Amino acid sequence: GVQTCALPICIDPLGFLKAYLALADRLLPGFTTVTSVPRYLPMLCAGIRAAERLHPKDEGCEPAKARGKRLEVLRNFEKVWAIACGLARETKGDQAVDGLRGYSRYVRPFLQSNAGRQDLCIGELNLLTNQVRYGGIGAYGQMLEDCHFVDWSTLTLRPLGSKLADCFTETSVWSPEHPNKRISKSALIAWGENV
Repeated sequence: GVQTCALPICIDPLGFLKAYLALADRLLPGFTTVTSVPRYLPMLCAGIRAAERLHPKDEGCEPAKARGKRLEVLRNFEKVWAIACGLARETKGDQAVDGLRGYSRYVRPFLQSNAGRQDLCIGELNLLTNQVRYGGIGAYGQMLEDCHFVDWSTLTLRPLGSKLADCFTETSVWSPEHPNKRISKSALIAWGENV
């Protein structure tokens, strides 16, 4: 037969877990084992800034439509950033892609299949099956809201998020107005090495 242990397993013998979790949630709201790569936060704030510039709040759209337009820009920004980080792996090593969501399954095969090209189109990359849910957008959205970086319901930067976006290296190689325009690999590598 199968033997079972009669002793209960206690993961919190001193009773500190509740206080620890409350303190952790206070200091790092939304932080989980999935949200362990801090560079996602400024990247997403920079992506939201690009979305705000292209689709300002007073554009006259219904809130849901305006948010949808901003979300599309943010989705494309995450994709171009993932490609740039993947290309920077050649010079920066594994740290360039450490913790990058979808790298092994989507970004690396995409870069391998386009190895002979001098330029890339982000529209040809499907980053994760459902990027909005499982990519950086879904994984870090709650944290951005809880840390008061972003108003997630409207995809609008708050003052702290704006400061965080300022820390992210902007790029002139990609434009939200023309998201699927081909971009030279050398320009993406240069940006990827900085971000």
